[in-house]
Amino acid sequence: MKKILVPTDFSECANQAAQVALDLAKRLDAWVYFLHISPEASVKSIVHSEVELETHHQEVSSAKSQLDEWVRIGEDKGVTCFPVLVFDNGFEKIENYVKPYAIDLIVMGSHGATGIRKLILGSNADRVIKHVEIPTLIVKRIKESFSVNSFLFASSFQQNVSDVFSWIANVANGLNVEMHLLYLANVSQPKPENEALQEMKNLASSYPGLKCSLDYAITNDEEWAIRQVAEKLQASVIAVPGNEKEGGLVAANLASRLLSSEDRPILVLNKK
Repeated sequence: MKKILVPTDFSECANQAAQVALDLAKRLDAWVYFLHISPEASVKSIVHSEVELETHHQEVSSAKSQLDEWVRIGEDKGVTCFPVLVFDNGFEKIENYVKPYAIDLIVMGSHGATGIRKLILGSNADRVIKHVEIPTLIVKRIKESFSVNSFLFASSFQQNVSDVFSWIANVANGLNVEMHLLYLANVSQPKPENEALQEMKNLASSYPGLKCSLDYAITNDEEWAIRQVAEKLQASVIAVPGNEKEGGLVAANLASRLLSSEDRPILVLNKK
């Protein structure tokens, strides 16, 4: 992982996401791009008064200053950072900047400020994880001293997860942290525990040096099971494949459910 994108509206949760991104970048020797999408004056009204234009200029100037400050904070930590300020004509989206900048990971807050800033964060977190083709780490509430020291990788293993597991296993090795694997067996047709554990062992065995532990749960409420295990293990981050469905059958996306119920950062592992 070499490039991290941090969309920001400079709200508290966005700033927390930025801190997490810088910590990861420092430990993984990655670059960070701080992205702020500023609405153009034309988005606000058709006819502009001098006051409106002056307000817009002040907002742009403030955004530039805050982006520069985050670049300075990152560089003080030894992280190479870049400011990206773009103007939204109504069609700009966070995911538009993934391919041009060859981004490997998005780190963003789950709730931005109110009003026009919802163009950047807030409900966009759920939209982004459904449309991007790279992993996205959603940060909600963290302690000031937060640092990633373990992952809980939870899956029903109904689809092939080798690609997304490869990504997170390499990151875990790069961070030198432990990975907990949780097999979510559905109550209707549960795979026997010994077979499930062996499947996870086989998956992890391809990554020498990976610190790994295994868990198994038979449940019809995957969200609840994940939260219980995460609390028991005190996992830093919950990671789930982006295409996992709650219960394996219903249309509700498990990642979206976790975003609304869990305070821990959620890493949604979408495939490229």
